[in-house]
Amino acid sequence: MPVLCTSCNKPIDTKDELITSLYLFKIRPYHASCYSKNLKSIKTLLLNNHPINSIGTTIYAAFASVMGLVFVSIAISALIGGDENPALWVVAGILITSFLIVLPWFIRLYSYYKFEKRVKD
Repeated sequence: MPVLCTSCNKPIDTKDELITSLYLFKIRPYHASCYSKNLKSIKTLLLNNHPINSIGTTIYAAFASVMGLVFVSIAISALIGGDENPALWVVAGILITSFLIVLPWFIRLYSYYKFEKRVKD
């Protein structure tokens, strides 16, 4: 089954033409030309202006993972260091870490398996 552009409903033939974007909590495929004409200028809370299948998103996911590990180390040091409220630091560290590490990679992998894998190189 071919990947269809959300904007023009035509099939996307190659990975060079494919741009995936987050729109209202859904990942949608676009032709590069349709994306640049229709969506590139729109920027809201629910519409991310950055393509998901780009090197920038992969770098962001790696950076978010490093930041998540920093929060884990802070939580562990608070637990070991005998802070007055270690449970608060541990819970905050786990929540922030799970958000920073898991979410960007999940979005990137979902985009890959749902759209990029089905399109030719």
